[in-house]
Amino acid sequence: MKIIECWDIQVWDGGDRHYHKHYVATKEAADAWKAKHQFDNVSKLRLVIFDNMDELNDYDLGEARKRALAKLTAEEKIALGIND
Repeated sequence: MKIIECWDIQVWDGGDRHYHKHYVATKEAADAWKAKHQFDNVSKLRLVIFDNMDELNDYDLGEARKRALAKLTAEEKIALGIND
């Protein structure tokens, strides 16, 4: 599994739309672009690339577990014996 974090630069077409133009590796590069092109959009992008389906399934289960644990109160975690 590989995780790539980058910034997506989308340029404004002068109307009501933005179109993908570039990906940059650093926030500094994204900020430099935004400083010169005020109407363009810059957003952080996280790509997760899996080597096989087992990794994908494990990742999905792990993310589901994180979401479920986030919903529990401290009291509920203690009652379930979960020490986060």
